[in-house]
Amino acid sequence: GGFDYCWVLSWMHLNSGFKSLVTPPRLRPGVANAKAPKIGLFATRAPHRPNPIALSALRIIDVSEELGIVRVQGIDLIDGTPILDIKPYVPYCDAFPSSAAGWIGNLSEPNGPDAIRYWPPPSYLTSEGEGEAEDGGTGEGKSPPCQ
Repeated sequence: GGFDYCWVLSWMHLNSGFKSLVTPPRLRPGVANAKAPKIGLFATRAPHRPNPIALSALRIIDVSEELGIVRVQGIDLIDGTPILDIKPYVPYCDAFPSSAAGWIGNLSEPNGPDAIRYWPPPSYLTSEGEGEAEDGGTGEGKSPPCQ
């Protein structure tokens, strides 16, 4: 049998620069709130990093060895993002279900009342600052689950 999930390492080629403190979307539900707390960059999944390498866990839909294509679901990258590597997700060594989640552990579930909704998508998700959601415009279910 094959793998259900994979890790994808990518290069965030449109990364706009480094910020040492950021306000993750989960800490500012609704419109941006100037009073929302800032968190140290390395305690978040924000894209504003000194090194633009990104890591995504994705569900594998299909693999075509003949064409050299891996179709995935849940990708949080834009078209044209360079892929550095693809690795299998191996549950016995990649999952730590009882581990602490830091500040994120104090928030409600991602699909709860403070869920992230991106519509229109934030400018860092597209090269021109505009884009369309694949879900008919709601922006639901397309955002990374842990920001």
